Amino acid sequence: MRFNKLRTNFDQVILRLVVGFVFIIISGNAYAQYNGHNLRGDFGLFSGSQPGPGWYAGFLGVDYDVDSLRDRNGNELASGGNLNINAIAPYFWWVTDKKVFGGNYSIFASPSWTDNSLEAPTLGISSDTDVGAGDL
Repeated sequence: MRFNKLRTNFDQVILRLVVGFVFIIISGNAYAQYNGHNLRGDFGLFSGSQPGPGWYAGFLGVDYDVDSLRDRNGNELASGGNLNINAIAPYFWWVTDKKVFGGNYSIFASPSWTDNSLEAPTLGISSDTDVGAGDL
């Protein structure tokens, strides 16, 4: 009787492996792109990740240059303009060992400074900003 039980468990394991392998083989490609309002490589509350309790500090630098507007297929919709976004932002993060709804309570501060420019000749826009406080 013990041999039959082992055989049944072995058969179940093999069946599960075969079904899992079939699902992997027949699954199609997944296509996605990042369209969020956050920066690439984001962390913290908007990315669903947080380090363990402790103090953390870091530095974020951003330099985005855009010279064309494209649709989701990569076709150029408009050109001739220019958008430059430059920012620096040191950050300070304290993750406590206190729990709120099962997650660690934390405090995050990131003062930022930006220097941006926008040119859109077809709309008659040409603006440039000096360095100022940002809202990263």
